[in-house]
Amino acid sequence: MPRPTPDLPATTRILRLQKLLESSNRTLTKAELAEQLGCTVETVRRNLQTLEQELGSDRLITDRSERAERHSLHPPPQRASQRPSHPLHGLAEEVDLFAHWVELMAPHLPASLAERARRAIPRLAMALGEGGPGYSGTPQTTGPGATTFRSKGYIDYAPHSATLRALRDAIRERKVCLIDYLAAGRETPRPHRLVPRRIVAQSGTLYLLADLLADGMLLPECGTTLSVHRIRSVSLTGEYGPPAPEPDGSARHFGLKWHEPRRRSVWIAAAAADYVRDRIWSDDQTITPHADGSLTLHVTTTSEEELQAWVNSFSGRARLEETPQSIPAPAPAPAPRQEETA
Repeated sequence: MPRPTPDLPATTRILRLQKLLESSNRTLTKAELAEQLGCTVETVRRNLQTLEQELGSDRLITDRSERAERHSLHPPPQRASQRPSHPLHGLAEEVDLFAHWVELMAPHLPASLAERARRAIPRLAMALGEGGPGYSGTPQTTGPGATTFRSKGYIDYAPHSATLRALRDAIRERKVCLIDYLAAGRETPRPHRLVPRRIVAQSGTLYLLADLLADGMLLPECGTTLSVHRIRSVSLTGEYGPPAPEPDGSARHFGLKWHEPRRRSVWIAAAAADYVRDRIWSDDQTITPHADGSLTLHVTTTSEEELQAWVNSFSGRARLEETPQSIPAPAPAPAPRQEETA
């Protein structure tokens, strides 16, 4: 016999009965319900009748296929306002940002993978169009993924998606832009009139490579590199800039382009050799192994300062060797201007 609880109000017991039936992953007999509620089987029978009157016969399930009747409840119907929104609802800016990243990373991905990513973009856009507050599909939840990413510090580019979209359109159509840019260490933005050429990603940061234009002219004055997250506004002038100069080969060098390519050699201690050996630092790199497990990495860099900062990050387990050897560029290009002077 269950332990009676005579002081428990009938309404409270009925609510507990409802919760038991809704939370159970199986049907329950009256005896099992009485045991958990601390009352008699006859009390459970009366409470089930009350529950059926309150909720409706379509909610209460009674299975009479066995010797003892078993009971459960259908889940409550969702109201329109309680229906889960589309899993992509409200993510239009993020999808646009994804489209930008696809184009940015396509040259570095296998062709088949880049094409799959491009095909996914219109499907995402269609899914966004079908979403909304009235979406009644099954809500999607994220479980533990096979791959996760961690960062020692990152820039949230979601608030800059409109800037990225404007720059991407200007690059594609060679449009002249007026950009308000807040350089590092400055308190107020400074205007720039330029033709955006390319957006590159490095160490979790997006940079705009552009040609600054001479006042009142469409001729490039010099090149510049700007951090995308420091761009405060982008507006189009209605003018079209000259075609982009021919790229100086397809090879990727170490760092952003602050100067003409130079050949450098970096000694790496044995403790860091595997880390360096497993990665590509420039397309034309070569490695010279040493008997003690150390190695010398030979790379082409277009940013001496970035290379030196990278060497310093090894805390004495790396050092630059020999005098830099300049590599003649195939075609003259405007000298880029660093962000700090922009």
